[in-house]
Amino acid sequence: MQKLTKSENIFGGWLFREKNLTNVQIIREIEILRTCDNLDAYKRVSRKGQTFKLNRQDRISVWMLFENAQNHASIALEMKAAGAI
Repeated sequence: MQKLTKSENIFGGWLFREKNLTNVQIIREIEILRTCDNLDAYKRVSRKGQTFKLNRQDRISVWMLFENAQNHASIALEMKAAGAI
C-alpha cells in the first residue's frame, strides 16, 4: 500500500462518515479506485474477497465522493499556493 494522497485522505474521512466503512475497508476501496479510470470501469471491477458489498447505486455514490474529494484537494492546494490559506 502506497502512501495516501491528500484527496484520498479526504475521501477516506467522507467514506467513513457516509458509508460507515472500517479503515481496512476504506483502504481496500481506495486500492480498487486507483485501478479505475472512470465510473464504468469502477462499476465493473471484480470485488472477490471483499468483506462488504456495494450495489450499483452505492458504487456510483462512492465514485462521486472520490471525484469530489479530488476536486476539494485540488482547490485547497490552489488556495494554499495563492496564499489564501
